[in-house]
Amino acid sequence: FFLIKTIIMKNFGIFWLYWALSCILKVAVAQDLSNWLFFNRVYVEFGTNIGPHVSQRLFKYLKAVNSGHVEKIGKKALWESNQTANTHGKSLVLSFGNTTRSLKAIPKSQLDLLHPESFRLQLTTSTHNPNVYFLACNGLPLDPATHRNVSFDKQHIHYGAVVGAYACLEEIGFSFLHPLQPYIPSQIRISLPTSSVDNASNNTGSTSNENHTTVQVLLDRTESPYWPERAFHIHTQHPLELTEVLQGHDIPQFGPHGPSCKQFTKLKPLDDGYDHSLHRPVRSAYTDASHPHATPKPKGSAGDNQNAYCERWEDMVSDVDYLFEWSVANRLNKIEWLLLGSYKWGDEWSTRRKRLKTLVKLGHQYSLLIGVDVPLGNIQQHGWYMVNVRLPF
Repeated sequence: FFLIKTIIMKNFGIFWLYWALSCILKVAVAQDLSNWLFFNRVYVEFGTNIGPHVSQRLFKYLKAVNSGHVEKIGKKALWESNQTANTHGKSLVLSFGNTTRSLKAIPKSQLDLLHPESFRLQLTTSTHNPNVYFLACNGLPLDPATHRNVSFDKQHIHYGAVVGAYACLEEIGFSFLHPLQPYIPSQIRISLPTSSVDNASNNTGSTSNENHTTVQVLLDRTESPYWPERAFHIHTQHPLELTEVLQGHDIPQFGPHGPSCKQFTKLKPLDDGYDHSLHRPVRSAYTDASHPHATPKPKGSAGDNQNAYCERWEDMVSDVDYLFEWSVANRLNKIEWLLLGSYKWGDEWSTRRKRLKTLVKLGHQYSLLIGVDVPLGNIQQHGWYMVNVRLPF
């Protein structure tokens, strides 16, 4: 009897402990979800200082979440209709870069007071239509005092505007933790701050003179870099994931290859402005519904002549695109790698030069500083050198 009583008391103790922990967890989750906003429809617009390439990337990410309820803003603003807003629940209007709506929320006079490469984002709603939320962001170009001798116009695509756009994606559920596997949420949402916005330039309640609408600022954030140079060095003297593509090399350059390479010959070259990176579907990235460590399907063995694995250089550029995107999303402003070379490889410099030029142009689409490390006479590990130190002086 004593043994049975002890077992029952222990089980009741475990039961009450489980019940108490469940209650605490439910309360914590309820409090956490109370600060979240989930959106049924998303409207997006892009400024000219974002650039066409980044605009396409951002729009494709948004469409990957819910392609049927994400659309670009046209002449008619559908969210301004109360009937539309009530029918489709909450709507989110995204304004990236120097759009008219962003410049109204974040005046250029206030933005110019920030440090170069800074950005500012703001989330607002109004009493006129409380089911519609506006998330605007804009930023400043690269610091003109850093790397003055560059091969692109820093004022064409503003670095801060691009970084701010990816910061907005992070606010609504996206993550760029892995260079080659961006995280895509299952639903676009945003977490409201627990404390009210305290900003002298943006009060939480401001009344418009036109329609007497009170605009409430829910989030107002500004970021400025501390370090002028925030670089990432890719040591391509090691067999890294991107070593081959960053050198301008691929399998068809060296020796025989399988017939599967022929299926890529119909693609247009990259140096004519063709955006090959969009051939890789965004859905291949890690999403809520996919596992990050899923085993890929084999592309053929080395002994299979009919399906021999062959990856052209053009097919690897999308990985570099993901790397550049990850860099700006993590506030970097410069990428560099070691250039390799060897007389045993033959005269492939004309092909490599064209391909390296394509990579540099791609990095400039993100307003990134792109460079290579070229030693004077270091011949270690096939390093590209300027002077052959093995020859007589």
